[in-house]
Amino acid sequence: MNSELLKNFTREEVEAALKDMKPLSAPGPDGFMALKLDMSKAYDRVEWGFLEGVLKKMGFHEKWVALMMECISTVSYSILINGEPSETIHPNRGIRQGDPLSPYLFLLCTEGLHGLISHAASEGHIRGISICRSGPRLTHLFFADDSLLFCKATTQECQYVQDLLRIFEEASRQKLNKDKTTLFFSKVTLHEVQTSITDMLGVPEIKQYEILRPSLIYWERQKGQPDDCKGSFAWKSILKGREVIKQGMRWRIGDDSCVKIYQDHWFPGSNFGKVLSPRLDINMDATVDILIDQNLRYWRDMEIEGLFLPFEAKVIQGIPLSFIRNKDSIFWPRNHNGNYSVKSGYKMLLEEEVVDLPSASNPSPMKAVWKGIWKLKVPPRIRNLLWRARSDSLPTRVNLAKRKILTNTLCPQCNQEAEDTVHALWSCPLLTEVWRNQFEALQVASKSYRNFLDILHLV
Repeated sequence: MNSELLKNFTREEVEAALKDMKPLSAPGPDGFMALKLDMSKAYDRVEWGFLEGVLKKMGFHEKWVALMMECISTVSYSILINGEPSETIHPNRGIRQGDPLSPYLFLLCTEGLHGLISHAASEGHIRGISICRSGPRLTHLFFADDSLLFCKATTQECQYVQDLLRIFEEASRQKLNKDKTTLFFSKVTLHEVQTSITDMLGVPEIKQYEILRPSLIYWERQKGQPDDCKGSFAWKSILKGREVIKQGMRWRIGDDSCVKIYQDHWFPGSNFGKVLSPRLDINMDATVDILIDQNLRYWRDMEIEGLFLPFEAKVIQGIPLSFIRNKDSIFWPRNHNGNYSVKSGYKMLLEEEVVDLPSASNPSPMKAVWKGIWKLKVPPRIRNLLWRARSDSLPTRVNLAKRKILTNTLCPQCNQEAEDTVHALWSCPLLTEVWRNQFEALQVASKSYRNFLDILHLV
């Protein structure tokens, strides 16, 4: 018998086995489900003792806990009967609707449920969803009194979720409203499993949650649609956050061939992060490792000095190279530990916004640039022109269009690009002859510059 069982499967046997499984599908991964919770009178049912215990468990100072409890426990109500207030009512639980503090206090209450779910996930009792392969698993989302739970569509995990909700209800005195709680299944979930789980939970099923489909929505809209045409505010925020990280991240040079010389952000000491020297006899996809002697671990000075502008060559030669073989890696230069944080990303965007403001009195890091402009030994009108160009307050067609004065932003001289400050004073093709004699190298190097400040730095 064992000899028959150990024989290799034939193509015909596999085909026959799959056809015999109709109307069921072929073996595949288990489906997933999402449970949107609705708590009945969630704010009114908050137990003060439970909230106080959560605050202490989370490590808040006793004085602060006492202050919060005083805010919610000193509430009193009075009902008007025929225009006259009745006796004062003193509640012993609940938080006030409309109070700006209430959503945050309720979120602290849900920390109890968060702890139960997180512990169950770490023990392997609940398996959340992953938007992409090898991505982090998502077990729950909380926002004020709205909650979403994610797990495998199996009766075992469903039963475990029920047990967690029962424990949370008993501890917090919250009550699940099953009439408004909804259930969603992924497409691969078998109909029999869906029916069994729906009967077990006793909640209605719906056919779509948009929050579960951000990747699908995004890629569908990529077909002929720009990112910002449609989509929710949350999804647009995710895309904006991705651009912020791409803009601010830098490559740390190791011994791989991952970093491209002219395309990746690896050049230190620059807001732009990319090499600005004109590309000579070298492939556009050339990587940084060709500039390094891999055996002795030092920069090839002759190659670097022949490919880059002098000031860039000097910076590149000053980049330290480790003798320990490490792979190229990405880091965030605005934090000492190299990790991205929302605070540093926000600070980077704020600095850019301050720099772009048309005000000469900004206490920004560009203070030295302002002083340099006003100390130039040139006629006052030239200094004034540079100041207005730096603050982007010249009456270019782009600026006039922002003020609803013009509708057409195309440069009237070349009719090729929009007339902003950089185009009007520096990059317009008709100005090539003007700048060629003295600034030809700078013109080539500044093709990818974003604003007039970059050009002033280069000069």
